[in-house]
Amino acid sequence: MIEFDSIEAQRRTGGKLIVACLAMMALLVPAAGAFAGRFDLISTLATAGLAGVALVAYRLRADSFGQRLTAAMVLVAQITLFVLAFQGHALQPEARMAYQAGLALLVAYGDWRIVASAAGVVIGIDVLAPFVAPHRLSASDDLWSIAFGVGVTLATAWSLIWLTAGVSRLFAAVSARTHRAEAAVHEAETANAAATAERAARDAFNAEQTALKAAMEAEQALVVAELEKAIESLAGGDLTWRLRREFAPRYEAVRATFNGAFERLQATMGEITVNARSMSAGVGDMSSATDELSRRTEQQAASLVETATALGQVTAAVNETAKNARQANAAAAAARREAEHSDPVVTEAVEAMTQIETSSGQIGKIIGVIDEIAFQTNLLALNAGVEAARAGEAGRGFAVVAQEVRALAQRSADAASEIKGLIAASGNQVQAGVERVGRTREALQRIVARVAEIDVQVNAIAQSAQDQAQSLGEVNGAVSEMDRVVQQNAAMVEETTAAAHALASEAQTLAARIGRFRIDAGARPGHAPTTLVA
Repeated sequence: MIEFDSIEAQRRTGGKLIVACLAMMALLVPAAGAFAGRFDLISTLATAGLAGVALVAYRLRADSFGQRLTAAMVLVAQITLFVLAFQGHALQPEARMAYQAGLALLVAYGDWRIVASAAGVVIGIDVLAPFVAPHRLSASDDLWSIAFGVGVTLATAWSLIWLTAGVSRLFAAVSARTHRAEAAVHEAETANAAATAERAARDAFNAEQTALKAAMEAEQALVVAELEKAIESLAGGDLTWRLRREFAPRYEAVRATFNGAFERLQATMGEITVNARSMSAGVGDMSSATDELSRRTEQQAASLVETATALGQVTAAVNETAKNARQANAAAAAARREAEHSDPVVTEAVEAMTQIETSSGQIGKIIGVIDEIAFQTNLLALNAGVEAARAGEAGRGFAVVAQEVRALAQRSADAASEIKGLIAASGNQVQAGVERVGRTREALQRIVARVAEIDVQVNAIAQSAQDQAQSLGEVNGAVSEMDRVVQQNAAMVEETTAAAHALASEAQTLAARIGRFRIDAGARPGHAPTTLVA
């Protein structure tokens, strides 16, 4: 009896069985035709060709759904040819039982879909055969026979489908349980192996840890002993000590770090020693410098006092100069005002001279008129005398009057000539006076301008003297402030001198403490570096 451990194994075995049956059908169909007395070469070749198609599909896609479906269709077709071989024979109804046998054979695939597909094809053949090929696949083609055949096929297919699905579910459940059992067994074996390995590893680890602990204790004891010696050397002030004995690899970093720390400490103490010596020398120089600075500060303070006294005297002299300059500025301003007041008087004099000159001109014109009248009168008197001479004795008296009138006209002309000469001389003198008054005015204006310039200069001198007095006052205040600052500096210099001496003492103390350490390999602890303190 064949046993299967999974549905896949059953399908593989069933596939081989069905392919073998298909090959046998290629022989069985012509044998059935020969038995029924209806050997048909076409049916024989068709059956063989269908078997070849199924074999090719198995070779190409074995155990796939498509290959199984192809084999089922080929099987139904070969059974149809087998039934067709018994056409008209009494055994044809029994030959139709091959459809149910084929459906039962397809159960070997364990796939209800294959059974259902083949059953559908068989039912289609039962329904269509009476119409497509009457009396060729069945002796009776009435409706009841067709319905009976379909019912039988449906019942058979349903039973086979149910059986196939149950077998598939059974195989699935058994396979799942088998897998779970195998997984549990594998897990148990793995856990057992792991536990065994863990026990062996734990024993080996415990042994290794015991040996490692003993080695570590020995290494730690060596490290502690060497460190104890190094610390004792450090406590004694010896900075040249080194851990020269090699440690275990895990403690080599400690040794290197410790030696590096000692080297850095030795270098640092060496630098401190050099710096202490330099500081001692510097403190001595600083002490000397502060003493010198104190002396110079006292001299500077005395010089500032003398400077302040001299500046006070200069400030007083400048203030007096500023006062005199202000008085001179006031006198110059008064002179300028007087000169400016004289300018209108001169202007009035010039205007009066101009008016006199104008009046003289008018008088000259009047004298000219009088001279003309005298000339006309003289001419009339001359004409009157001529007429009186013509008149003879009768005109003698008139001639005398004409003579007198002529003499009077002559005297008027002479007087007018004298007056005209006097007026001309007066006009010339007035013109000269106007010119002199003009020059006087110009001189006064120049004097006013010069006085104004003197006023500006004196004002500038007064302002400059005032500014100098103010600046000297500020300088005097600055000198006083400098004197106060110098006094404070003197006090600070004294404090600095005291601090320098204190720093020198501290430097000596620091040098003595540094001398306790051994920095050089040839030196001994307790020798302090030489200090230089002034």
